[in-house]
Amino acid sequence: MATGQPIEPRQVVIVGALATEVDALTLFSSAYDALAVGGMLVLLAPAARHAAVAARSGVNPDDYLNAVAARHGFSIPNDAAVPGARVFVKSTCPRWRVCPVRAQHVPAVLALFREVFGHEMTAAHWQWKYGDGRGASAVARRDGAIVAHYGGVTRPILLFGQPARAFQICDVMVDLKERAVFTKTGPFFLTAASFAESAVTARSPFGFGFPNARVMRLAEKTGLYSDVGGMTEIRWQPLPDRPRLLTRVRHLSPDDPAADEIIDRLWKKMSRDLRDAVVGVRDSRYIRHRYFNHPDKHYDVLVITGRWSGAAHGILVLRRDEGRCELLDVVAPLKGLPMLIDQARRLLSHWGFGELYAWITQQYARFFTATGGQQHALDIRIPTSKWIDGPAVEAIRDKWWLTAGDTDFR
Repeated sequence: MATGQPIEPRQVVIVGALATEVDALTLFSSAYDALAVGGMLVLLAPAARHAAVAARSGVNPDDYLNAVAARHGFSIPNDAAVPGARVFVKSTCPRWRVCPVRAQHVPAVLALFREVFGHEMTAAHWQWKYGDGRGASAVARRDGAIVAHYGGVTRPILLFGQPARAFQICDVMVDLKERAVFTKTGPFFLTAASFAESAVTARSPFGFGFPNARVMRLAEKTGLYSDVGGMTEIRWQPLPDRPRLLTRVRHLSPDDPAADEIIDRLWKKMSRDLRDAVVGVRDSRYIRHRYFNHPDKHYDVLVITGRWSGAAHGILVLRRDEGRCELLDVVAPLKGLPMLIDQARRLLSHWGFGELYAWITQQYARFFTATGGQQHALDIRIPTSKWIDGPAVEAIRDKWWLTAGDTDFR
């Protein structure tokens, strides 16, 4: 079924075996656009993808498809039996229409972002985040206007030392006039559940994000998320700005021919230390895209080296922020954290900043407080999706290594 072009409404859309392998969001939203009211969607073969999601959720595949169909404006007729097929009828338009984000939706999504968050997301930022297959998202429309958005970008991770992929929940927003409807029929749930069932999450079977505790509780009540951890903030005071006997610090230029080799070697050491954790990959490809190529923000990407040996001990990523300096990320073996933090605190004095701060998942805070930092509470939780298959909640609870650099908004 083609999308994006006006077509004459049809009375029947028949979907064969191959097409039923598309995700539920694309299947039902496209069929709704193609059909006249009262028109029939006929699925000729079992939808293997849908059945697999249903099986992982512990529900009957027919019940699952019926629920997805109802969410997208379809009902199950009593008198339209087709042997070996599933039949759905397009009903009147639901209160909120859910569909994948297309290019024509992006300006309206950026306008909703400005309304909800109070600042702009540029088109370049959108492309940096979602473009070239990095991410996908779903929107809810009411009377043609976009009133909710739920996005995610895929992220290479190490899951207890093994390569895997996760989706990072991004840009969750609901029009202020629609926020009161936080139920299983509301726009947040509709976009979140539909996104979780989509093709992007079929390739990345579990997710993470950074909601506050209130949003986490609400999402748990609807069955979307489970809480698997929380973030905490560490703060340090400046240290005297004098040369260190054993280490030096310098900016790492993206044009440095040795930059990729330095980052990848340090990441390999760090990943060995975190083989019992869930951690986003921090190799040179990631560092380049996340920090060097960010369209709107500037970061100080620094390499700490031995004063006499010249060997690289670690990478620091700092962001200067109105009198404070934020430690966004580190790429280093964990035993190297003290010398990295020491140089970061020295730079505070050199730059004239009064405080260094960092976010880290609570279970790893001890590595940072051991360097003289003071721990402070944050109202930020770490979710994992319950709506689709993924590692068992208990297996990944308090296992994530996440910093502020893992967010998409800092």
